[in-house]
Amino acid sequence: MLLLTGATGYLGRALCAVLRTRGLKARVAGRRAPEGWEHDWGFYDLDSPSMPSETLFRDVSCVVHCGGLAHRLAARADYERANVQATSQLADAAGRMGVPHFLFISSLNMVPAAAHLADSEASLYPEPNDGYAASKWQSEIALKAVCQRHEQALTIVRPALIYDKELTANLARLSQLMRWWPASLPAVGNRCLISRPDLVELIVDRALRSVRGTTPSTVLAVTDGQEYDAARISAALSHGSCWGMTPEWLCRWGGLALDWRGASESGATWRTLTEHYWMGAQPSISGWQPKWTLESLFLAESSL
Repeated sequence: MLLLTGATGYLGRALCAVLRTRGLKARVAGRRAPEGWEHDWGFYDLDSPSMPSETLFRDVSCVVHCGGLAHRLAARADYERANVQATSQLADAAGRMGVPHFLFISSLNMVPAAAHLADSEASLYPEPNDGYAASKWQSEIALKAVCQRHEQALTIVRPALIYDKELTANLARLSQLMRWWPASLPAVGNRCLISRPDLVELIVDRALRSVRGTTPSTVLAVTDGQEYDAARISAALSHGSCWGMTPEWLCRWGGLALDWRGASESGATWRTLTEHYWMGAQPSISGWQPKWTLESLFLAESSL
């Protein structure tokens, strides 16, 4: 049986749907059961200082930990509590109960843009400045120690920014912008992306693999193998029907308006748009290949 946290989140909901469709045995852990989930559920609050209930881990072969604080506006103390301390506590409780495998959803954001490889041990990278990325970096280091102590297999999945026909976070805001201003953004910034369906397939495959005895931690950096800048992303989200190129000065002004509307720090939207993240070829992952790109997924949606 799999134990899934974060089942009401963007990634967790998609995992629940696949587990339910395939008839796979799973228990979800959270403050409430996901909508439509009629199977095993146990209460788990990652904000609670107390240890998770032992009953959560009964008959569990792998914990898939998707829970945590995902947005980038939280205080570092909140990231520390929800993403680092709670993750270590969950893995420790699972190890004490003899769960042989812990799968952790980290983030490619913790890999420096200048890094040669994206699937090295976290300790080989400097701690990121961004609070969210730093919490993932700290979690990976803490998990390695916890899982080694319990002779528990550890799989770390570092996805790039996740997209699907249902968008979230910055991609959702950009999609809304393209509805009333369908003009291409400048070719600024660069990053990798990964489709939610491809990521879910990889997670389910790795979670179901039989793990016996002590194994070293496995790190999987996950992208769709493409390089995206703001121009390419905006063209895909508008289904290729952009008017033309939006001048940078207008993008800066529009970004300030979005910052004001969303109560964000002035200039935050433009910095996010122009930021350079890790770019490189998708590291080889045995038995898995991405099927989608941002363009092909939205083309498939528009043809339905």
